[in-house]
Amino acid sequence: MDEEDEHSPSEFYYPEDLETFDVETETGITESQEAIDDFINQQKSANTNKKTATDMDTLLRYMEANGMKNEKIESLPASELDFLLWNFFLNARKKNGEEYEPATVSSFQRSIQRYLSEKKYPFNILKDNEFEKSRKVLAAKRKSLNYVVVFIPTLGFRARDESRKLRWGDVQLQQQNDGQEVLVWLAERGTKTRRGQERGHQRAVQPKIYATNTARCPVSFYKKFRSHRPVEMN
Repeated sequence: MDEEDEHSPSEFYYPEDLETFDVETETGITESQEAIDDFINQQKSANTNKKTATDMDTLLRYMEANGMKNEKIESLPASELDFLLWNFFLNARKKNGEEYEPATVSSFQRSIQRYLSEKKYPFNILKDNEFEKSRKVLAAKRKSLNYVVVFIPTLGFRARDESRKLRWGDVQLQQQNDGQEVLVWLAERGTKTRRGQERGHQRAVQPKIYATNTARCPVSFYKKFRSHRPVEMN
């Protein structure tokens, strides 16, 4: 499994959820806060530490690619960090250029918050109003990565790999001469066994989904999803 795809979202450690207090030992001596912090750090999951480090490396790569090589996110004002995060959630890609899985994008946010908590950053990107935009972009990005489920039964994907590679813009809403609306799959990216449009192995006929004007009309689903996308993502 690719290191970038290793995730256990349900088992992440959130230090801000723990209450800290003085602990009195059997000898009546009160442990210092430093000793308590050391104990907590020792109990952290090795996998969680590795996940946080890996995700922070991904963010740092993104920052370096965008001219922020020497910046430390814990030193940024909330407005600048929010701007950085929503751009990162929107544009981050794997090293091979493919999109991340929806759960992966969300786990980036949690890893960043864990890092910021350890650095005593005064804001919480998961809750505070200063980071509302990055949260909205993240939610929209997750939806955009998940929307392929609407088309899986009808577009004729040959393998899971084809649905994973589908990106916004690959399926386009068009109108036929008689006025009927239709969704057309324009960009076939291929699978392990077929190279797709990028190498000249595309299907002879582009897959289409026609409007049905029913409660489960795929064109209606497409339009509803499109209406919820942030302007920055169109």
